Amino acid sequence: MKLVNQEHRATGPRTVLFRNPWRWTAALVLAILASLLVGSPPAQAGPWGLGEVKWNAHTDRCLSDSFAGGLQVLPCDESRPYTQLWQDIWAVGDNQPFWFRNRHTNRCLQDSFAGGLQALPCHDVTQNTQLWDHRQTLSGRILSNRHTGRCLSDSFAGGLQVLPCDGSSPNTQRWLSGW
Repeated sequence: MKLVNQEHRATGPRTVLFRNPWRWTAALVLAILASLLVGSPPAQAGPWGLGEVKWNAHTDRCLSDSFAGGLQVLPCDESRPYTQLWQDIWAVGDNQPFWFRNRHTNRCLQDSFAGGLQALPCHDVTQNTQLWDHRQTLSGRILSNRHTGRCLSDSFAGGLQVLPCDGSSPNTQRWLSGW
C-alpha cells in the first residue's frame, strides 16, 4: 500500500479525461479547432508581435510613418497608435539583422546611398538596404544599416537622418523601445 501511495504522490492524480477515449478525442478536436481560430503570430515576428514605439534618447521623439506625412519623428502621442508602432522582424535570430516594419503602413525602414533614409515596401534580404544591426548600450540601442553602415539618428538641429556611427553625439544615435 505504501508503494502505491508513493507512486501516486510522485505522478500526481490521474485526470478523468483520459479514462474515456471519447473525451480524449473531443478534447483533441477542440484544441485543434481553438488553435485554428486563434491563429499564431508570424514565425518571423519579434517578441513584441504588435510592435513597439521607438523613441530617440536625445530628442525623446518617436519614429513615425504614415501615408500622409511619410517617415518622420514626432512627439510620442497615444492618439497616433499605429503610425508610431514598429515591429522588429528578425532575419534569422535574436542577434541577427532585422527589418523595422511600421504597423500602420507596412513599410520598412530603408537606407541606401542613392535614396537616403526612407520607408518603402518591405522586400527580401537579397537587398540589404532594409536590414539593420543593433548594438545594445546602457542608454539604448544603436541601429546601423547593413548596406550603408550609417546609424539612425535624431537631433533637434538635424532632425531624423542617418549619420556615420562615430559616437561623437552618442545620445542622438540611441533608440529606446516600449509602449
